[in-house]
Amino acid sequence: FGFAGQQCNDDINIVIPGFGDTVPSMLRVSGSLVIDTTDSVVISVKPLSSDGLVFLMAQNPDGRGDFIGLFLVDAKPVFKFDLGTGISTITSPQTIPLGVFTTIELRRNGRMGQLVIDGVVVATGTSRRTNTA
Repeated sequence: FGFAGQQCNDDINIVIPGFGDTVPSMLRVSGSLVIDTTDSVVISVKPLSSDGLVFLMAQNPDGRGDFIGLFLVDAKPVFKFDLGTGISTITSPQTIPLGVFTTIELRRNGRMGQLVIDGVVVATGTSRRTNTA
């Protein structure tokens, strides 16, 4: 962090987005969401609060339809996704420290999801099957 160039001799300014209670903040990515059968999202976070929305990818701007999201509940990462069969929730059994950078990966392969913290799989889950006649 903070260096660039072939031999990392060039200083660069890194801006870390901040999100808080006083000013609502959002990073919007233009384009359409394509949720494939296999997805992986890696994000490094430095939470200052034990509860909140960290990351959300939704099919529609109003949040309806398929989605993948990362939330903090009592400092425990919670991975939620819905791909048409209902919301699946995968909760970490451990908390992450406030004020410290932590790398969290959300993995999904078909109906199976994994929550990975600092390279270690801490929780897994499976979404429901669709009802077929």
